[in-house]
Amino acid sequence: FTKLLIKYREFGEVIIANCEGKESWRKRVSANYRSKEKPFTQEEEMAEMISNEIVSTFKSATKIKLINLKGIENRDVIASLSRTEGNHLIYAVGNIYKQLVDDNVGYYNISDAKIVRDQQKETFHSLFMKFLMGDVRHSVKSIMANSEPSPAFVKHMKKKHKIEVSKENFFHLVSTAPHYIEQYALETEKNPYRLIGMNSGKAKKIVVDHGEIKALLNNPLAFRNYKVNKQLYDLRALPEIVETAIFQEYMKLEIPNYKELAAYFEEKRVPAVSNDMSTLHSFLM
Repeated sequence: FTKLLIKYREFGEVIIANCEGKESWRKRVSANYRSKEKPFTQEEEMAEMISNEIVSTFKSATKIKLINLKGIENRDVIASLSRTEGNHLIYAVGNIYKQLVDDNVGYYNISDAKIVRDQQKETFHSLFMKFLMGDVRHSVKSIMANSEPSPAFVKHMKKKHKIEVSKENFFHLVSTAPHYIEQYALETEKNPYRLIGMNSGKAKKIVVDHGEIKALLNNPLAFRNYKVNKQLYDLRALPEIVETAIFQEYMKLEIPNYKELAAYFEEKRVPAVSNDMSTLHSFLM
C-alpha cells in the first residue's frame, strides 16, 4: 500500500492533491509525461478512493481550508507550496504521489512508517496532538496503537531516577518536575526508547524552563514554529499546565472542531502493526 501519501508541516492549510480519473495534473501540462503514463492499477484506484474518504472526513470535521489540486497548470505547484511559510497537509495517490517524490517534496507514507515504541502509555489526546503538530514519529500508526512503554525503557527510567512506579505513571512523574523539562536522545536507533533531540547520532539533553515556554505561547509566530533545534518538542515531556495552554491556543488558531475530529480517529483506531490495505481502508472509512 504505497500510493497513499500524507504530509503535514506543523500548522496551516490542507491541500488535497487528487487525481481526476486516470488523468493527473502532471499529465495535463507535459507531453512527455503523458506518453509515459500508465493506466491506474487496482491498488491505485483503491488508494484514490481512500484519499477521497480522507478528504470527506476533514471537510466534515474541521474548518481548515481545503485546496484541491485537480487541473493545476503549474507542474511544480506542490513543491512550491511546500516551500512556502505556510504548512500543508497533502494527500496524493498514483502518479501524483510518484511526482511528489521526484520533486523531492518531503513526505510521510503510512505503510512505510516504522512502529515507534512509546515511552509511556499515552492518552489518545496527546498522541493526536503530536500528529496535528507534525511529529510524524507519533502519527497515525502510534495514534492507532496507543501502545505501552517498552520494558527496556521502564527499566532505564527506574534506574536513572531511582524510582519504582507503574508503567502507566513513571513517565508522568518524571515529566512533571516543577521547574524544568528534560528531553533525552539516545545514541543509536537500536535502542527501544528514544526521545526527540537526535543530532548526528550523539546523545544530548535539552533543558527548558516554564518562562521560555510561556514566551513562546505569547508569541504567535514562535508558537507556530514551536521547536527546539529545528525539531518539534515532545509533548509528553511538557508539564500538564503547559500542554493545556498549547491545546487551548491550538483550538483558537487552527481547528475549532478538534474534538469532533479526535473522536472520529478514536472510534476508528486500529492496531498499529497492520499494513493490510483492507484494515487501513476500514479505518479510514
